[in-house]
Amino acid sequence: MISKIAKTAISLPKELLEKTDAIAQADQTTRSAVVVQALTEFIQHRENQELLAALDTAYEEEPLTQEETAVLKAGMSHIANNVVEEW
Repeated sequence: MISKIAKTAISLPKELLEKTDAIAQADQTTRSAVVVQALTEFIQHRENQELLAALDTAYEEEPLTQEETAVLKAGMSHIANNVVEEW
């Protein structure tokens, strides 16, 4: 999927910019690519947190069955062992 590119100017603390540049150099990519990846991961993380909050609210209204609790525990274990390590 090709996205339109928009240029922007932002202010960053010097130390953060230096770390960004170091990552870009180590990964042989651009500063922009590092920022895009960081923002993409941040936004995905935030959307996941919002989804979890919505699910928590929904399940507060009606308690989980024993089967649902078991599935939830298995899913949380999977996330803890796989997804969180990536973040």
